[in-house]
Amino acid sequence: MMTNYDVAIIGGGPVGMFAASFSALHGAKPILLESLSEIGGQPKMIYPEKDITDIAGFSRISGEKITRQLIEQVQSYDIAIQTNFKVSTIERADSYILKSEQGESVKAKSIIIATGNGSFNPKKLPIKIKDTTIEDKIHYTVSEIETFTDKTIAVFGGGDSAIDWANMISEVAKKVYVVHRRDSFRAMAYNVDQLKAKENVEFVTPFLPKDVELTSTSQLDFTLKQLKPQTDPYHLICDNAIVSYGFNTTNQLLSAIDVDTERGFICVDETMQTNLPRVFAIGDSITRSGHLPLITLGFGEAQVAVTTLMKDLFTDNNMAVHSTSLNKPQ
Repeated sequence: MMTNYDVAIIGGGPVGMFAASFSALHGAKPILLESLSEIGGQPKMIYPEKDITDIAGFSRISGEKITRQLIEQVQSYDIAIQTNFKVSTIERADSYILKSEQGESVKAKSIIIATGNGSFNPKKLPIKIKDTTIEDKIHYTVSEIETFTDKTIAVFGGGDSAIDWANMISEVAKKVYVVHRRDSFRAMAYNVDQLKAKENVEFVTPFLPKDVELTSTSQLDFTLKQLKPQTDPYHLICDNAIVSYGFNTTNQLLSAIDVDTERGFICVDETMQTNLPRVFAIGDSITRSGHLPLITLGFGEAQVAVTTLMKDLFTDNNMAVHSTSLNKPQ
C-alpha cells in the first residue's frame, strides 16, 4: 500500500530542505523529492566555495557549508528522500499523486513547491570555441578556489556572482581581469569597491569577448571588442576564464500542475498557498508582493507555508508557534 505522506516537498535546494525539516519539527511526515541525483541545489552544485554574506548570524558562510548543515538538519529527522524524481504529472483525488518521468508514484495530502527557477544551465560565452583544450580552461562554476593559485584569471560578467568570484579568486591569483560590457556594475556597491581597491585586479570595460585562441604557451588569448567608443580590438592573455553571465532556466513542473502563474512564476497569497487547495510554493519559484529571491526569505516562507498547512491537516493542534516553544519530536 502506498504511503500517504502529510506533505511532499518538490525541490531539494536550501529552501526545500528547510521546509522538510520544519514540517518534521511540527510532527508531520514529509517526503523530499529532488530531480537530481543528490539534494543541495545551486549552492552545492554551482557555488560550493562562494561566500554567502546575507544570512543572519553568519558574517559569511560558503555554499558548501550551509548546504552541509541543512543536509545534516534533514538527516536528524525521519524524512523520506527520493532523488532522481522528476515530477511529470500531479493528479488530485483524496490526496495528491505525484508521478515521475520514470513511472514512480508518491502520494501526499499536501504539496510545497520549492523548485526555485527549475533546472539551470549556464549561459555560455557568445563565441565559437575551437577546441576542447580551450573549453577546459573556461569555467562556468568554481568548485575549488585553489585551482587558480598564482594564475592570471579573466572573470566575465558584471553581476553579484562575477564580482564575488573575482573578490575571492583575487586572494590566491596573481592577476584578475574583470571584463564587463558596461562601465557600471549590477553587483552590491560595497563588493565592487572592495574589488577596486585590490592591486592585482584590473577592470576591462566596456568590452565583450569576440574570439579566443590558444597561445604557444597554452594560455587563452581573448580578442575583446570595445562597445564605445570604437577602437582597435583589445587582447587579453590569461590562464583561465570564469564566465558569470547567469543561467538559462526552465521549470517543467509548471506544465504538470494547474497553478496560477505570472511571467513563469507561481502566484501565492500571504500564506504561500497557490490557487489549489493544500498546494503551496516558496522561494525563487514564486511571485508575490514584497518577494525577494533570497535564501533567508525562502526559509521564512517555508515556515509560513508549513505552519499554515499544519493547521489545515491537524485542526486539533492549536500550539502557539514561537521559536522557543518548538522542540524536536523524540
